[in-house]
Amino acid sequence: MINEIQKTILANIQNGSDTYLVGPTDSGKTWFVEHELIPFLQNEGLAVRYFENANKITPDIKFSEDVVIMDETEILVDKSFREGLHPAERPFYSPDYLDKVATWHKVFKNISQPAVFIITRNKPEEIDHLIQTIRQNEWNGKPARAIEFVRNF
Repeated sequence: MINEIQKTILANIQNGSDTYLVGPTDSGKTWFVEHELIPFLQNEGLAVRYFENANKITPDIKFSEDVVIMDETEILVDKSFREGLHPAERPFYSPDYLDKVATWHKVFKNISQPAVFIITRNKPEEIDHLIQTIRQNEWNGKPARAIEFVRNF
C-alpha cells in the first residue's frame, strides 16, 4: 500500500526536486527507506542507489542512477536555529564534525538527479523549522523540500 510519504517523495522525484526526510532518532526512517521506499521506487521503474551513511561516499564517486538516497546525513541550513535552541551546548557542532559535513556537501554537489536525504532532528520545532524553510539545497541550489517522517504502524 502506498502511503503519503511515498507519494510525496515520488512527486518530488518526478519534479526533479530533492527530499529531506526528517524525523527523530530511532523513529524507523532507515527501516522505511530500506523496506518500503526503495522497493516502491523500484516498482515505479526507477534505479535507486542507497548509501547507509554519508561516510560511505568518496569525492570521486559518480552517480548514474535515477535516484540517490543518502541515509544518516546532515544539513546546516538550520545551524543557527539549532544553536539558539541549545544555548548551553557550545559549540553545538564540533569543528571536526563541521569539516566532515563540508566534505559530504562537496560530494552532494555532484548529484544531479533527484535525491532523498535522511536527516535526524529530535525536537518538533527543529522538524517544523526545516519543513517551513527548506526550498533548495545549501550546496547546489537545486530545489528541495523537507517532509516529516511519521511512521504509521
